[in-house]
Amino acid sequence: MSVRRVRRLSCSTAVLVVCASLLAGCGSSSSLAEDDQAQGPPNVTVRESIPIPARLPDNLLAINSKLAGLVDFHEADFSGSWFQASNSTFHIGVATRAGRTLLDRSGLREDPRVVVERADRSLTEGQRFADRYVRHSTLRDSLVGWGALPQGDGIDLFVHARHLSSDQLEELGALPVRVVVILGQNGGRLT
Repeated sequence: MSVRRVRRLSCSTAVLVVCASLLAGCGSSSSLAEDDQAQGPPNVTVRESIPIPARLPDNLLAINSKLAGLVDFHEADFSGSWFQASNSTFHIGVATRAGRTLLDRSGLREDPRVVVERADRSLTEGQRFADRYVRHSTLRDSLVGWGALPQGDGIDLFVHARHLSSDQLEELGALPVRVVVILGQNGGRLT
């Protein structure tokens, strides 16, 4: 996936990117990424590229679309949705009581393929956290995109650089959230 402009990723794009990561596992990693990960903080995952997801079976496309629509239109109530390939279930992070009500009304909560997860942060709150972090980050000059993880427990950072310095890893490790860094992304720079 390429990020055309230097901005935060849209809700749908952020969810798609993380779904891609979850579907395909860790993907390929360079020795730099593996070295950084081995030496890095436990809340930070460093990847060289965005894994390409397996295609969803046709019978799961409609439910995927419904869940993504709920998240996109009610991003203050949900953290995101993602597909768990190992057991062919969809997960949706619910951050508010209103989100649970919306899920009940949609009938999706009764679907055995949908697992409801409690989320500490909504997608809106996750994006705000990511935006605040980006403004003061030591990675600022090499960031080409950012977003919130669909589980509501962290942020995605898309970085033009090919590795992270120990100072950058330390800064990311001090964040009170999970961080997924994708290295080597093409795009512009923050100005």
